[in-house]
Amino acid sequence: MATNKCKPLPELTAETIERFWDKVEKRGDDECWEWSGKRDKRGYGVVCIHQENWRANRIALCLQLGGDIGDMRSAHRCDNPPCCNPKHLFEATPKQNSEDAANKKRFQYGDKHWTKRNRNALKLGEKTHLAKITDNDVIEMIKLAHSGVFRKDIAK
Repeated sequence: MATNKCKPLPELTAETIERFWDKVEKRGDDECWEWSGKRDKRGYGVVCIHQENWRANRIALCLQLGGDIGDMRSAHRCDNPPCCNPKHLFEATPKQNSEDAANKKRFQYGDKHWTKRNRNALKLGEKTHLAKITDNDVIEMIKLAHSGVFRKDIAK
């Protein structure tokens, strides 16, 4: 899973801000303001600033609040991924954002997550295509570690 750390917001010039809002279809104050530019596979607006991609809703919230929101998320009250209306956005911790999505039935986590209900469908250990060592290798490494062999020597 991705880290919960967010890269710092780049400096936004007046030109960048104007270019950003030009891609937002502003409507009534309480309506969704949809991003008209590029979107990611989940429907969130994507804006390129200084050759880096950013979620449009994050930029909209940062502009509304007057600065970077750090490791906080830009969550939607409206549940509309391309929406950039600052009235529909709020700061949330990663946990609050996940809980909000679960409460709105957008995804499930914990015991309700598909991996908990379908344990046989998961490929674990050496059965995954990314495995570089076998289950027996792991057992042998654990035995060596318990017998006092240094981990760097085991790794070699």
